Amino acid sequence: MKAQNTKMSPLQALRSRSPGLAALGVFTFTLLASPAALASPAELVDIVNQLRSTPAKCAGQPGLQKFVRSPELDRAAAMMAGGASLQDSARATGYQSVVVRGINVTGSADRRALETLLSNGYCPFIVDPALVELGVHQQGATTSLVLAASFTPGAGMDPTGLAVRMLTMVNEARAQGRKCGAAYYPPSAPVRWNEVLARAARQHSEDMAGRDFFHHNSPDGSTPFMRVERAGYDYSGAAENIAAGQMTLEAVMAGWISSPGHCANLMSAEYTEMGAALASNRASSMGAYWTQVFASPRSGPPVKKSRPT
Repeated sequence: MKAQNTKMSPLQALRSRSPGLAALGVFTFTLLASPAALASPAELVDIVNQLRSTPAKCAGQPGLQKFVRSPELDRAAAMMAGGASLQDSARATGYQSVVVRGINVTGSADRRALETLLSNGYCPFIVDPALVELGVHQQGATTSLVLAASFTPGAGMDPTGLAVRMLTMVNEARAQGRKCGAAYYPPSAPVRWNEVLARAARQHSEDMAGRDFFHHNSPDGSTPFMRVERAGYDYSGAAENIAAGQMTLEAVMAGWISSPGHCANLMSAEYTEMGAALASNRASSMGAYWTQVFASPRSGPPVKKSRPT
């Protein structure tokens, strides 16, 4: 059994242990006052969306969705402008988020000055595809913005849709030779979906979400080997990938492919079947928990397997 785990990077480096909040930061700059026209909150949202969609100003991925203004994040921005921490502000509004960024600009609310500052210093946040909602507040010469990714793991996908899409993405990846770390893996035959393996994956994702842990071994001592066996799958070889914190299938697959161990599991020609599952819990540390199981069925009579210690 080859087991690999990953947490969202750079999420892990910036992780806040507060429930529902994964990354928190407030960035404050002071500008010289300007007599030019001041930007209204609505115009400020428009500025941010123009920067998000204009490669010449903020180099980002094509086709990024526009920020949607959120009343909860407006209130969080107002609280932050009043001196509350970003963490306390987001929590007080009840907004469930994975990543939250806060920006305070003091000294001017001039449209041109704000656009220049945002394009020069905040493009990485503005073009982050995970950040999709925005709150703004203006009070005198202070402008406050809160950018966030709402807690919507697997948004718009039911378990069947998730299964179909993941299988497609895995087989698309396997169809191309690639390096996983230092090792090269040639193209591999497509794997088949197996509902027994999906059941083993679902058990572990739900266990991690319900008991708030992130590990291949459960607190009750069960291992990936044991879960596959208990599900009723007799295997000749198996592997498990897990991840936590990602809200989309695209993000979790990108993380697995970029990690040598996860990539090796995904690309190995040894495996012919797979199952996977997502489980979420707003009150847990990481929010979303993904498990992916690869295996090959044993041909011939079952044999007794030794379990890892």
